Amino acid sequence: DAAGEGDGNPRLFAWLHAGADGRFTVETILPGGYGGAPPHFHFGMTRDPVRRGRGSRVYFDDGSPMHPEIASDAAAGHAYVARLAEQGGALYATATFVLRD
Repeated sequence: DAAGEGDGNPRLFAWLHAGADGRFTVETILPGGYGGAPPHFHFGMTRDPVRRGRGSRVYFDDGSPMHPEIASDAAAGHAYVARLAEQGGALYATATFVLRD
């Protein structure tokens, strides 16, 4: 990885807390791709704020053919794919995350 890239050096970072219904919203820029990967971001989920959560990735589906490795990761539950939709000149995506013990 080039300096500043990789899981250990995020360019944007945030802690998110879900509401009582388990939902949360993220408003951000569309990330860029790197290392040959399409635009995506990394995240972790945990019920215990002291330990690092289970890591995964969210890729954005713009309707173009998806790389087979990404499709395979998503099918296995190791990554999520959020379909991009344009609304009022902005891009939106929705994804459902499941935290399993």
